[in-house]
Amino acid sequence: MYSPPPEPILASVQTVDGCRCEFYWVYETPEGSGAKVVKTDQYGMRWTLEVPSTHFVTQSVAAGLLGVTVVTVNKWVREGVFGPPLWRRGVSIIPTTEVQRVAEKRGMNTGR
Repeated sequence: MYSPPPEPILASVQTVDGCRCEFYWVYETPEGSGAKVVKTDQYGMRWTLEVPSTHFVTQSVAAGLLGVTVVTVNKWVREGVFGPPLWRRGVSIIPTTEVQRVAEKRGMNTGR
């Protein structure tokens, strides 16, 4: 019998560069959840970024998924909360699974 996947879970809503950004946890498999970012500009145009659990996110996306500021995530990266720091093309990236682990540790519902 087919059962549809659960609805995405809203992690937070933030304003980034004057645009409204909604951050969601999206159920994928029993092994992990992915993420979805929906950005709406002042004209009503919407962009969606879907991130599987096997990929990486930037500090700003991690902050949105965790409901904290980018400064807090930057501090956690320097302290090693997400494991050893990873860099790609000069940008600090964080595995989605590590962001999910920290979210669950903070008591957030990530869909798992």
